[in-house]
Amino acid sequence: MADIHLEMNGIDGTQRFLRQAKNKWPNDFWVYDTQLIFDLTITGDHESAMAAVAHLAEMEPGTKYEALVPALVHLKIGNEDEGIKYVTEFAERQFNQDGAKMNLFKRWFRNSSNWFVLGQDQQWLYRYLTYAELGRTDLAKIEIDEFLRESGENGRKIVLELVHAAGIPISQEAYSGSSKHLDVTITQYLGHLAEASGFKDFGLPEKN
Repeated sequence: MADIHLEMNGIDGTQRFLRQAKNKWPNDFWVYDTQLIFDLTITGDHESAMAAVAHLAEMEPGTKYEALVPALVHLKIGNEDEGIKYVTEFAERQFNQDGAKMNLFKRWFRNSSNWFVLGQDQQWLYRYLTYAELGRTDLAKIEIDEFLRESGENGRKIVLELVHAAGIPISQEAYSGSSKHLDVTITQYLGHLAEASGFKDFGLPEKN
């Protein structure tokens, strides 16, 4: 709907329409969702975007509007520390929610295999995927690099399995342990995740 108003009436007309919509339908989810997308993609008014996020979080409690979307907004405006904080919160909450859906044995196996085989908190997986989906492949790469440093050969095999599962070609050199070729492969993989993300329409978040 906002697209139609934007095409017919421009930015000012769309802003006027959204103000009227809030007065007429103050409890309708679509009003604030439209405002959020409009601010992120058109106006760059991040204060308005965060106000819309606050309304959406009240209407739909959960990690998406309480952590993930705030992370997107903060990373987009270059408020990196705050964005990282929200990504960390999102990863922790998603990890715990996913774990709660497992039975006791599966939770034990996931945690024990992670710590004793890989030597790494599994939340790194949630963090790097979130950064990549939000367009911050540089921060995602930092997470993977740290994981590789701490987990060694076992970690490298895990990362290559993740890359392979995403359909990214892997050179024999990367399989054989070449750091240079592995680095190129991971960069391609993260670029693929960012491109496939539903958040790409918001544009790449700005960096400091």
